[in-house]
Amino acid sequence: MASVSLPRADYTDRFGTTSEGVHTAEAWARAAFEPASATDSKQLVWRRVLQLRLGPVDDPERVAGWEVVENTASRVVLTADSWHLTGTLVFEAEPTGASVTTRVTYRRPAGRLVWSAVGPVHRRAVPQILAAARARLERRPVDPPIDR
Repeated sequence: MASVSLPRADYTDRFGTTSEGVHTAEAWARAAFEPASATDSKQLVWRRVLQLRLGPVDDPERVAGWEVVENTASRVVLTADSWHLTGTLVFEAEPTGASVTTRVTYRRPAGRLVWSAVGPVHRRAVPQILAAARARLERRPVDPPIDR
């Protein structure tokens, strides 16, 4: 899958974590968001509050319902749209850890309004989600090294 250019964003943040093991970007994304269920708090926010049009949570071609638009060992890009905003998540894996960048593009004024309410919760939750992903991954066998 070729590298995609990221869309313009009205909001961007980036959070990172360290890890003792080397894992692919997809492994980080799946550890952060899966297993997912319809009652998972992240799914409820994404589907009900942000109204993102996500696919089935158990679709192996997606990550927790998010469309995968780029997938390399070192970077996976996930995207989802709603009527008022577009969300893009970029997981990047490195030999010493990983980062996730959130990019939100407002499609209508309501997008800015909704994100102004969700953003503070998002900024508190993402470091915790990454820490939980790290804990899950460090209990699993290490993925093959990342080719650079």
